[in-house]
Amino acid sequence: MSFVGIVSGSRSYLLLGVALVIYCLWHAIRQWSGRHVHGREPPLIPYWIPGAGHTFSFLRNIEKTIDSAMPYLKTEDTPFRLHVGGRSLYVVQDVRLISEIHKQTKLIGNDHFLDILMAASGVPGPTRARLWSTITAKRQEPIPRAITENVRRGLRAQPQNNPLTLTILAQMDKTLTPLAASDSLRRSLAEPGKVSLFKWTVDAFTVTVSDGAFGKVCLEMFPEVVDTMFLLQTNIYSIFTRRPRILAPKAYAASDKLACILAKYFALPTEKKLDCAEFVTMTEDEIRAAAVTKEELAMMYVWVFWGMLDNPSTAAFWVLCRVLYNPELLATIREECEEAFVRNKPVAPSDIPARLECCPILKSTFEETMRLHSGTHVFRHISEDTEIGPYRLRKGSNILIPYNRIQVSKTHWGPDAEEFKHRRFLDNPGLANSRYFRPFGDGTHQCGGKIMAPQLVMYFVAIVVCRYDVGIPGGIEKCPFPRVDIPKGRATVPMPVAGDVPHVTITPRKRED
Repeated sequence: MSFVGIVSGSRSYLLLGVALVIYCLWHAIRQWSGRHVHGREPPLIPYWIPGAGHTFSFLRNIEKTIDSAMPYLKTEDTPFRLHVGGRSLYVVQDVRLISEIHKQTKLIGNDHFLDILMAASGVPGPTRARLWSTITAKRQEPIPRAITENVRRGLRAQPQNNPLTLTILAQMDKTLTPLAASDSLRRSLAEPGKVSLFKWTVDAFTVTVSDGAFGKVCLEMFPEVVDTMFLLQTNIYSIFTRRPRILAPKAYAASDKLACILAKYFALPTEKKLDCAEFVTMTEDEIRAAAVTKEELAMMYVWVFWGMLDNPSTAAFWVLCRVLYNPELLATIREECEEAFVRNKPVAPSDIPARLECCPILKSTFEETMRLHSGTHVFRHISEDTEIGPYRLRKGSNILIPYNRIQVSKTHWGPDAEEFKHRRFLDNPGLANSRYFRPFGDGTHQCGGKIMAPQLVMYFVAIVVCRYDVGIPGGIEKCPFPRVDIPKGRATVPMPVAGDVPHVTITPRKRED
């Protein structure tokens, strides 16, 4: 071996040794820092890649990342810290601490994530800064927050006293009337071919929400909304995980297209939108004085539109699956729904909430499905150092509340926590108010559709089982119950694995008068 080769090899080993020493020092400093500098923070879960931390594993599969942290904790309720995206992410599963978090409305909020959605829909940074700094005259709030609060206020009233809820319920009845639905739904009902149960459900909700919130003119002029919204809904996880446009072309293409459509919608003369919901008109009136363009309003309204139908439509799919895959349950729910809605006609929209209360099996099935399928991942951003119980949460960090894990914890729900028991909430009504059951989140920033969504989902299922026979070709034996697409996360009600979605035949029942 030449002298040059020996020296070159020695340098390689030397560099490797130096790198190893630096890596060991980094680990030692990190451990010391976690115990002394950040002693009151939740414990940091070990990781092996400097800088990246848990980012890659978190983006691949949130559930597995959380599972891998469990061996380092005293109990499953112990909060802990991950290093994701260059900052701390506190994972909190203790309901007592969660309650305290929801009380800190000034220091812990969701404006940060609303800003991420605005960026995803194409609102440039300077424009977002201007929108956040512009205070509306009526609500005295930044424009993005004022828009979301207008929608929340429109959704929060009790169903029987809420014009928006009653309008959308009435529209659901029209949407699912044979030969009176949208073109795509009408084809799926009239033709013998099979349709994706998930897409058919999402399409039904898109038509219903669009007609109920934006008026008939929206779909009449822009029928492509139906397919575009489905494309956004099935790719939304790419935006929530902040993937760049080049890696998520479908999600951003759908978002951009919806923004263009809504800009054209808001540019329509007022007389063409007379049947739109009050919150749409209020928003337009409120921001007109704030020099917000139609294009900027449209970009923000992409997420209002998506937010009104994403979770309810996906939840409706899961409830419908639970019913269809249990013939005995289907027969029971069909019987009680026919008694409530078919044999006691006519049914005015204001009567629907009371009629749904006459369907206890349907309600219990809905609640049990929500427990298993709609426990979401709730994210919050910390704007200032905050004391939560014995812990100090640092400014600039994020919080993750994994309600999905809380809702299937065997510690709180018993050994059958992961099983579907359609009578669980019927036999124990108090469970619906349990602090371990929060399908719509909690606190000030809980889902605005908490009151309206259950009505819409249950009424959808009631209409379907009363008016249609939904057949699974080959039977449920050849088409297993759909799995949850876990890697795509739970920032929303989780979607089914695409390949598991049953393709069904939907035929009007002869009993329908």
